[in-house]
Parts: sequence; structure tokens; C-alpha cells
Amino acid sequence: MLGCALALAHRMPLLLAAIGVGLFGMCHGYAHGYELPSMASKWVYASGFLITTASLHLIGAAGGMLIVERPLGSRTLRCAGAITASIGLYLLVTS
Repeated sequence: MLGCALALAHRMPLLLAAIGVGLFGMCHGYAHGYELPSMASKWVYASGFLITTASLHLIGAAGGMLIVERPLGSRTLRCAGAITASIGLYLLVTS
């Protein structure tokens, strides 16, 4: 969904975007929680997962802002969004 939004340069209403992110986050978190190793400490696993996720989000947001500031940056970001959406669609269809 994010790839489609980037590719189409579409801004969703804040409430709709927040609901979508929340639902995706719950499903994604459930999937990772389900694969929690039985011997691992749940607190250590969750802490590492949260730190890694926050770091990836910060790097992605900073990278996106840096790309947009460059000449043809908006076009580059839209192409990256289209590629991301295409890969997501492929994974959805082949799974």
C-alpha cells in the first residue's frame, strides 16, 4: 500500500493513514510474535524488535527526505514506490 501511495504521489487523509498503519502494524507484529523462539526471553526479543523497527523507520524517513531534495528526487521516489508495490503484488499473488 505504501508503494502504491508513493508511486501515485497520493496523500491519504491522516485518520485513514493512521488506521492503515495501525492495522498493518498489528498484523506484522503478530507474525513476528508468532515466530518467537521458545527459548528466547520475550522482553529481550520484543526490545530488539522495537529498536530495530524504529531504526529502520528513521533511516527510511531520512532517506526519503534526502532523496526528495535532490533534482529528480520526486521521480526517483515514485519509481521506488512502483517497484515496491510491484514486488508486494508479486509476493501476494505467488504466496
